[in-house]
Amino acid sequence: MIESLIAQGGTQQLNRLGNTISGVGQSIQRNRLLDLQEKKQAVDQQRQTVLNNREDVEAKRKFEADLVLELSNTSDERLLPTLQSRAQEAQQLGLDPADILEDMQAIQSGGLAQFRQELEEGVNFLRSNGTI
Repeated sequence: MIESLIAQGGTQQLNRLGNTISGVGQSIQRNRLLDLQEKKQAVDQQRQTVLNNREDVEAKRKFEADLVLELSNTSDERLLPTLQSRAQEAQQLGLDPADILEDMQAIQSGGLAQFRQELEEGVNFLRSNGTI
């Protein structure tokens, strides 16, 4: 009878140990799955950030190309108002209007001929790379 109780106690302990080991194994699997999910989310977020940045760069390039073309066809008298309007538009789009404001200052300081030359170079560049 004592041997039977010892055997039953040993069996119960072995069963508890087996259940504990099984629970640990399940916890390890859950942790691995959670780690994989977190890594996948991080990769997806990085991918989305890259796509968003690429879209931002493309939007900026389009804005700048459109601006160069517009200004190259704008009379000298309309340059400053056009630049002012486009600086505001750039700001509304979340772009930095600093270059546009610098161009305005250069024109106001007598740099119209230099500005026109730079515009011509910009148009030539856009033609040479196939943008227009």
